[in-house]
Amino acid sequence: MNVYPSPEHLEWSSKLLTRLEEIKEDIDRYKADEQEDEEGEIDETVFYSNLQLACDLVREADSGGAPNLPTIVERVDNLINEAVHFAYGDAEFDYLNSFAHEGNTANEGIPYITLVEDEEVGRAFFGNGLFDMFTEFLSSMMRDVPSFPQNNAAPMLDRPAPYDSSRKPHSSSTPLARFRNAVNLSANTSTPLANIIYQARCEIESDELSMPISCVLSPGGSCLAVPCSRGWKNREPYLKYYLLDEAGKGQTAFPSHSVDVALSGIAYASATDEDRKLIFVADDHRIKSYAWGNRQRNFEEAVPVHTLNSQDCQGPLIVLNGRILRAGDGFADVWNIDTLEKHIPGRNNVIGGTFDTSETMRDMDDFIEPSQGSEPHNDITFEDYSFEIGSWHPHPSLSSAMLCSTNAHTSLQYYCHALDMENGKTVGKYLGHGGNINNFSTSRADPNIFLTACSDGCARLYDVRHPMPVLTFNVTRQSGPCANATLAHPDGIPTVFTGAEKEEEIKMWDVRAQAPVYDLATGNNAVVSLAWDERRNSLYAATECSYMDRMGSHHDYRNARKVRRNENNEGAEAEMDDQDDDYEDEEEDDNDDDDDDENDGRMWPTRAYHAEDYYGYTFDAASHRMYRYAFKEDADAGITPHWGQAYVGYL
Repeated sequence: MNVYPSPEHLEWSSKLLTRLEEIKEDIDRYKADEQEDEEGEIDETVFYSNLQLACDLVREADSGGAPNLPTIVERVDNLINEAVHFAYGDAEFDYLNSFAHEGNTANEGIPYITLVEDEEVGRAFFGNGLFDMFTEFLSSMMRDVPSFPQNNAAPMLDRPAPYDSSRKPHSSSTPLARFRNAVNLSANTSTPLANIIYQARCEIESDELSMPISCVLSPGGSCLAVPCSRGWKNREPYLKYYLLDEAGKGQTAFPSHSVDVALSGIAYASATDEDRKLIFVADDHRIKSYAWGNRQRNFEEAVPVHTLNSQDCQGPLIVLNGRILRAGDGFADVWNIDTLEKHIPGRNNVIGGTFDTSETMRDMDDFIEPSQGSEPHNDITFEDYSFEIGSWHPHPSLSSAMLCSTNAHTSLQYYCHALDMENGKTVGKYLGHGGNINNFSTSRADPNIFLTACSDGCARLYDVRHPMPVLTFNVTRQSGPCANATLAHPDGIPTVFTGAEKEEEIKMWDVRAQAPVYDLATGNNAVVSLAWDERRNSLYAATECSYMDRMGSHHDYRNARKVRRNENNEGAEAEMDDQDDDYEDEEEDDNDDDDDDENDGRMWPTRAYHAEDYYGYTFDAASHRMYRYAFKEDADAGITPHWGQAYVGYL
């Protein structure tokens, strides 16, 4: 039996459209006038308030069951997209503040949507390295400029206090975690696994990488693939992968394998197929697959299996229901994996004609696959033919659908939709992003939620049944992008890990308590990609050293100060330093050779976001690294990564 809305309900929903039109008119006037405040700066208040009103209107329509909800969502989606495009274009915003988190509590039935922030990190703090440079500049001004206010010291800014060991909740908590004074956390003794993770009881190991592009964990958790670039000026495609089931079978604790990828360009796209033990990597023209094993065993070296011609698609890859898909502009090419032609070991058979290897930036084209590759078996045309996918991820509850975001860098669009990969139709729209979506994350423990990491510095948690975010995590306070985020459910407790580039850290958030719990050190490396391994209760992080150039040389380093030793790992530390003191206060003269002797050559990046005393153990990577944070009940807090071999370079 059909239930029709009452006249009052129809009138209310119609008024929502009228209000939305008024909001759009206000934004259009703002864009035309670029209203200025009293100091002559562009007044952003009007801009943000109207975006917030538009988002609140969507929540009101969603909560009230407005019959015209799809129309409202579509119009607000387009309004936000145009506004974000304007902000980064004509208005020249560097970052957009979060505008989709505020719920309008004046309207009954609309939930208050919280913006979760790390209150311990002051808004004025912009990184230890820049802090040092700024205070040095102020001090010089006080000395050299007579008219400058003469004080005994430079003005104090908001700077984090040194590491406080009393905040450690457990003796096995790693010294490379810095805890917040959060209360009423979701994990406790009744949830033992979650409690271990929330107490950061973990062993941290690392493996040096070439320049990482991403890390992809296979659905069953047996393989972690890390496509990289290396060689002269990082022009050579390279693949490193970890067969995680090998750990504990006479192998190293962090077993790795590698293969020189036979593509003409860097492989920026990748995917894994757990059932067939395949890793797919792709440059702008082709897709290559490599087998890490068969049903009986894993191989010592990866074996090339397929070459696919994807010259019409340059987007991301995904293995979905026995097919490999690659996204293009308004469509996706599709190959049925089991019917593809394969390379025959030892025969060098060419698949699909010969590929022109002359147009490459690689040093040597002898290592490039000569095959043009198999043509797509079919394609999927999207309902929105202009939708250019930048990132995607399997929908948590619809087996044929993908969560998709537009590639804002090339399309200048900022959409987040769910697309059905059987017919190309749009089956969901999710609003509120103020930048490019870097990745999606889901968890098998909850088929109704997903997480996004965005270039506007925020991670957002969504319920697939509603268009607006449930929770927004202000990861970087608009100082840089949220590079990656991953969702976990230890003991059923929703937990978020976020990775930042500029802040050079990983942060763990308690979703239910709506609070940060701690951050993890990355050795002053920018986070590129994260992956949560629920089988092993481990977090993997591919990270990039920003203080090493494309030729492998270090820059912007100085002598380390206030070096804190790892008191849980005296044996390993003794090999590097025979001194017993927990701290060493080094001279600040970077060119003093005596300091190098006293400090055993330990260096610290001049522009590092954190100071040497921020964590319980002073650690700098000085190289690109893959980290594994392995959470265990009896974790050995002394297991931490080795110091990098940086040297004092140019400023």
